[in-house]
Parts: sequence; structure tokens; C-alpha cells
Amino acid sequence: MISPQAQLDYDLQLPLFGDLPLRKKLAEDGIDFIAHYISQTASNTSGVHGTGTAYAQQVDFGVSFDLDKLGVWPDAIARYAMTDRAGRNLTDRTGGYFPYQSIFGQGQNLRFNEISVEKFLYSKELALKVGFYPMGNDFAQLPYLCNFTNDALCGHPITLFDNSAWADAPAGRWTGRVKWHITDELQLQAAAVDANPLYTLRQDGFKLNFSGNTGVIAPIEVKYQIGKNPGDYGGTYNLGAYYDSSAAPNLANPKEFDEGRYGLYLEAAQQIIKWGPRHLEGLALFGVFTVSDQNTAKFKNDYEAGFASRGVFPGRELDLLSLGWVRTTINPRFQFQLETAGLPIQTSEQLVELNYAFQLTPSLFFRPGVQYDIRPGATSTHPNTWIFDFHIQLTL
Repeated sequence: MISPQAQLDYDLQLPLFGDLPLRKKLAEDGIDFIAHYISQTASNTSGVHGTGTAYAQQVDFGVSFDLDKLGVWPDAIARYAMTDRAGRNLTDRTGGYFPYQSIFGQGQNLRFNEISVEKFLYSKELALKVGFYPMGNDFAQLPYLCNFTNDALCGHPITLFDNSAWADAPAGRWTGRVKWHITDELQLQAAAVDANPLYTLRQDGFKLNFSGNTGVIAPIEVKYQIGKNPGDYGGTYNLGAYYDSSAAPNLANPKEFDEGRYGLYLEAAQQIIKWGPRHLEGLALFGVFTVSDQNTAKFKNDYEAGFASRGVFPGRELDLLSLGWVRTTINPRFQFQLETAGLPIQTSEQLVELNYAFQLTPSLFFRPGVQYDIRPGATSTHPNTWIFDFHIQLTL
């Protein structure tokens, strides 16, 4: 049975080859495989650098080892994953800050995604995880957001990964994390992560050393989840913050560097309507708000809101309709730099996306969508534009 929190929040997928006898036998023994092919094609109607079409793709492969079942280590799991990304970024046409294709960036080549071990203690109330993986796999997770193709909504707000050493998939970092399940609903987690901008470079897909380290980023998060039974109205609420010890230029005086930068975020998603005998169909709302270090961060605040609805049309119970809006504001201190240099003032960029995911088979969905970008690059010198996108995802 799907958990109440997950019933409406993402496109459901079952592996295409999940029923192969060998794969099922390996899963029973503690070895699980997963792989995906994802493509995103997008076209714009106007742009400061013209119009065009861009294609991006991602192929990934992962395996998890239940070390308890394998007789190696009680209550422990090891994970290994690799990712390959290729393609082009349509945002180059519009000069915007928001990538219209979420699988572009954070490493455009074959690379290590995750090499980690997680150990559970005290009846699994405490979990310790160490290894090389993206910290975004654990923190600021609101699965509703990756119902969207654009990267301003899918994944994490750009105020997190553009204003700090925050790491999202597929580029991992050396990380140590502790998670405490205080109650069934309440969790507290914290981590120490290698702050290293080199890991996302094209030539550093297999980099595992610490060269290029600029400091440590330390996130902490309180997560509250409600809904235990299929008929419950599931909800997820995240309150988090991070401190990045890396030095960064002070926007008021770029010749000076501030030691350390910080950020805060609040995320919420709540199912408000449910229908259907399996409690899968319904409507959920979500919202996000972030605050960044005013001394060093180009992007000051991020605001996001929207909804996801499954089973809108009869006979299409697994299809998903999603609408999202995002607005990111520019720090006044960065605006002062632009004004001093005689450059156009940047204020804020907004984007709206509407899409519909057709679940063709349990392992395959198509998701056509339309985006509208208002003030790409946060400036009126760049024309607003429509973006028509098409997402394909196959789980193997």
C-alpha cells in the first residue's frame, strides 16, 4: 500500500523489468536495482537570444544492498548510483535564471551519484548515514515539486543551491548525516557536507577527493509528516536552515569576503480532498518560502505555491495534473552593484507551469506542459516567453 503522504505527490512508477525471476530473487535476498531514462524537450516563443528547441536527457542506474539480509551488518543499507546527463539548456535563449529543464546542470556527464552506507539504531529510531551523495536527497524534500519540468520548482529553490554550497543530484558530496525519528510524525536531522564547487564540473564526474574544498555546509531540519492510514489526509512540513562556512564576496563591498553564509526555508504540502475507493485520487496544495543571507546572496527570497491532483478524469486514476508558480527576488545590495555599473536593474523573475502526466504503463509516463516566464533574468530588457515542454520518463 502506498503511504498517505505519497498518494498524490508524484508520478507513480513500477520497474519495467521488476517481475523478472532473477531480479525478484535478488530483491528477496537484499539486492535491489533501479534505473531510469528521462528526456525533456523544450521550445520558447521569444528570447533575448532568439527562439529554439533544446533537448536534455538523463540515464541513471542504482543498486541498494540490504546488509542485514545479506548477513553482513544488522540494520544497515549500502547504496551505489551513477548518472549520465547530456543535452542543451533552453534558458540560454532567454537569459533567465530559471532552467526550464530540471535534468540539465549539476554535472553534464557520467558521474558518481551516490556511494553510501546507512545504519539504523534503537529500533530504527536513529539513522546514521555517511558517504558520497547529494545532500538534497535528504534535506528540503517535498516530492510534489518534481511533478514539474522546470528546475525552479523541481528539486530545490535556486536560493539554496545558487547562494551556497548546497548540493543537488546528480553531483554528490562527502556527507555525514544523523536522523532522529522523535515520534512517528516528527523527525530531526542534521549533517556536515563537504562544500566543494568542483564536483559539478564536466571533467570531475569521478572526483572523490577533497581538492577544491571551500568549507563545510551544515544543514539542520525538522520534518513533520501526518497521515498513517490510506484514508488519512497526508501532509509534509519542513522547517530547515543551513550554515555554509565558505567565504563569499560581500555584496556591499565585493572586495571584502564574508566568512560564512546562511539560509532558511519553510516547505508545506497538504492533501485537502480525496476521492475514489483506493484513496489515491484527490487534490493537494503546496507552498515554499526561503530567506537568504543578505550580505552575500544574489537571490534574496523564493516563493512557491501550487497544487497536484490525481484522477481528474474518469478512467485515468493514475494521471496527474499539476500547476505551480515560483517567484525569486533579487537582493537590493546586488541591485546597487548593477546601478553603480550602469547596468539594467534586476528585480524578480516569476514562472508558472501547468502540465498533465499521462501514466501510459506502470513504468512509463509522458508529461506535456506549458511554462510562462515573466522577466527572464529578473529584468525588463528580456522579453517574457512561453515555453512548451515534453517530459518522458521510463523506469527500468
